[in-house]
Amino acid sequence: MSHNDEEPSDASTELAQQMRDSIRTAVQMTRLLEYPGDLSTPQVSVLNTLSSGPVRIGDLAALGGVTQPGMSQLVSRLEGAGLVERTRSDEDARVTLVEITDEGRNALERVNRERNRVLGVHLERLSDEEVRRIRDGLSPLSSLAQDVVRDLTAGDDNRRR
Repeated sequence: MSHNDEEPSDASTELAQQMRDSIRTAVQMTRLLEYPGDLSTPQVSVLNTLSSGPVRIGDLAALGGVTQPGMSQLVSRLEGAGLVERTRSDEDARVTLVEITDEGRNALERVNRERNRVLGVHLERLSDEEVRRIRDGLSPLSSLAQDVVRDLTAGDDNRRR
């Protein structure tokens, strides 16, 4: 059965809406954490994705919610800055992959460190109980998100190499 054919309970549908609303706000927060620097939020997002390994431009576009030509332009800017490079797949020479460079990893580490510092200041304003609840919810939320991404990109595994 396809995931599109399944009918969740009303409780699951309501929770899904609450999660989507919270995640949308969290994405907005993440964008606002951007500090004056050379990398935009979309560029940081691509570098974070590539930190796990090489990815096809089409897959980066799908994950980033943009068109393939738009992603290609973004990757070209990152490549021009020496933060990523395009390589050929070992398994299929017709496939071009995008890979983060050492310089890209260093830039990503600096950007993430600064964004984490800014968010950390806000986290310190929360009570210990609120922090605990956030911490306790991160693992199941991350696992769910990874499962959904894996399910929705299933069949594309051979394209990621």
